[in-house]
Amino acid sequence: MNAAKKPIYFVPAFQDESASSTFFTTYPSLNGALNWNAWPQNTAGDIAVPTTDDVTYQNAASASSKTFMMALSPLQYKNVGGSNWYRRGEQNLEVRFGQVLSMQPDFIEFITWNDAGESHYMGNSWPEPISGTTEGSYTADYDHTGYWQILASFISVWKSGATTTDTMYPTNGKTVQGTFWHHTLTAAASCTDPPEGVDTIEDKVTAVVLLAQGAADHVITIKSGSTTLGTQKLSAGFNSVVVSGMTTGVVSVVVTESGSSTTVVSGTGPIAVRSSGVCNYNFQVVGLS
Repeated sequence: MNAAKKPIYFVPAFQDESASSTFFTTYPSLNGALNWNAWPQNTAGDIAVPTTDDVTYQNAASASSKTFMMALSPLQYKNVGGSNWYRRGEQNLEVRFGQVLSMQPDFIEFITWNDAGESHYMGNSWPEPISGTTEGSYTADYDHTGYWQILASFISVWKSGATTTDTMYPTNGKTVQGTFWHHTLTAAASCTDPPEGVDTIEDKVTAVVLLAQGAADHVITIKSGSTTLGTQKLSAGFNSVVVSGMTTGVVSVVVTESGSSTTVVSGTGPIAVRSSGVCNYNFQVVGLS
């Protein structure tokens, strides 16, 4: 700080340091701590993103009059240069929204890019690979800007001090706003060099749909190919819909008014799900329109 000749507020994430109640005793010069782990460990099995480390860091920060930064991210898949892992995205981003609002950390970090080839970006990405590698292929054609359909609402309720997702309403002036995401390779697909954590991957489609305040009588239908995976009635505010049984073919989502066949919003994945090919477990993310 003295060398910089400017005040620095230092809230790092230490990769080789575990969450601990004595974290700030060990590192008293820090202003706060970031828990980078916004996903389950790939050895943890089919679980939703946990808050165990978040709680530990937050309690330690509070006890030491420090601050806590909580991370938010959709998934972690990478296959480049000997680093090949999948940290579960099923039951992640849509769950993390509620966790962050409930815990009320001092800061949030959107983990949206680290280096080319990782799949947790939530905005624009540039698919050119790192020099001498080919990992750009894992993000090419996998547009994640569909997340913007729901991120603005989350940011709005966070800034308002809300402690639940209940008031996450559309921000585009429409009755319905949302997005859905899924892998384009089945969990049991035949592919070379599957990642660590491949056994935690599930054939699921996740949708987050925001319904305007006072709106009702809307229904979401999710299909995989010609198979209907599920339907669910939506309520005003935040709706998380997760269905199993995704198979090969194109995934589509339609929202209608109850008792009507008229489509309010819909989306169709441009990349069909397959059961073999390049081992890529990045998410396809589709905004509803």
